Amino acid sequence: MVIRSISRRLSRALTRSFAGALAGLAVLALCATTASAQQFVTLDPGWSVNDISSDGEWVVGDGHGGPFVWRWKVDPQPTLIGGVTAVAISNDGTYVAGSFEDLQLGTVPGRWSQATGWVSLGLTPQACGIGSASDISADGKSIVGLVWVNGCDARAFLWREGIGAVPMDSLANGTNRATCINGTGDRIGGFAQGSFSRTPAFWSVDGTGSTYDINVIGETFGFNEDGSLALLSADQDALIQDSVGNVNNIGRLNAGNLNWSGRPADVTQDGFVVVGHDVSGLAREGWIWTPNDGIRSANDRLADVGLVGTPFIQDVTGVSEDGSVFVGNADDPSPVIFSTGFIASDITYPFDGTWQNLGGATPGAAGFPALEGSGPLTGGSLATLSLTNTPPNAIMLAWLSFAPGPPQNFFGGTIHALPFNNQFFFFSDALGEWSATVPWPAGVPSGTEVWFQFLVEDVSVVYTLTLSNGVKATTP
Repeated sequence: MVIRSISRRLSRALTRSFAGALAGLAVLALCATTASAQQFVTLDPGWSVNDISSDGEWVVGDGHGGPFVWRWKVDPQPTLIGGVTAVAISNDGTYVAGSFEDLQLGTVPGRWSQATGWVSLGLTPQACGIGSASDISADGKSIVGLVWVNGCDARAFLWREGIGAVPMDSLANGTNRATCINGTGDRIGGFAQGSFSRTPAFWSVDGTGSTYDINVIGETFGFNEDGSLALLSADQDALIQDSVGNVNNIGRLNAGNLNWSGRPADVTQDGFVVVGHDVSGLAREGWIWTPNDGIRSANDRLADVGLVGTPFIQDVTGVSEDGSVFVGNADDPSPVIFSTGFIASDITYPFDGTWQNLGGATPGAAGFPALEGSGPLTGGSLATLSLTNTPPNAIMLAWLSFAPGPPQNFFGGTIHALPFNNQFFFFSDALGEWSATVPWPAGVPSGTEVWFQFLVEDVSVVYTLTLSNGVKATTP
């Protein structure tokens, strides 16, 4: 009873401190969010932008002098890297996937880095050629694409540093290609020949694979970082598929015209921003989708943030992890050149206010500590954080962060809220539960993101600590 009474008094006192910290949220959020003007940068006429690094710092593509990389916020001009084409870039800009000319074999798939230049993936020439690279993992150590085997059998391949290229299983009616790989390098997507045409396909690193539906016409075009979301097209519509097979049909921009098909290209880890384009013959129109207002043209998105009069955007090929930078290709005013690459930065989107479960919890004596948030996140409204499934009267450390680094694996789970801006000590009650309800402060800028996570004392586990899942709150 004494322990329970002490823990209750401490929890009440600390909850008041927690409320006080939230009261300063508006000031902290403004400090954490630096104001910047939106930018729209075009490359030289005829240059294309094919990919962007997850932090939005590096872009890669093809120019008149061949493939290039560009740390566009730092360097005044792109850097030509030689080769034939550059299709994808690693998260830190170190590695590029593409192709180059081999003096003996002709055009071969390869990987470029500043340290080595272009290095062949070691694919063997066949009667129909060698193959091509399509995508690269976040660390640059895995590349996927198409390889010809047994003469003219098109197969998906996975190349891994130190291992080499290995063909994936031949799916459906053959003629396979791996188009994309997720950031962690353990999910691969592309197409196989289905009943009528290309059909979406998936592979694992062991080479085994499956098709989405052999009777559906489409392709798998991308994943979020951890592979929990897949982007594919199916019978003219763009789809988002989660890790358990649930599908969100986000449609296409030109929904009323059966001549157009939607093709998604890239997605943020949280699934909030998806970019892509519609295609009809040689015509293309770039778009951006969010769950709050659906699929809209990229030009309309730019107009929302004051960038009006931008050239017509043909496609959006990539988006940064926070959704603020996207790249692609647009019309060029020259009567000779058909398109030119662009970079759009400091883009914001309308928010309804959300609480997102980020996962990452580790099991303890009472199961997985479960953190939940609720409330509309509008000024003056009540916001509630609640935690269950902890040991009775457990000591707990709560972290609050406005700008955490990448998720980190610790204690058998995932930490989402480091570095933190504030931390608080709490005690769970006799049932292993805790909750706090406080007024959400007024004046917090729209789109402000706040991460929460708990560390819980639990002597039953190896580290004597368990993690709750992370929760991210986004203000409307």
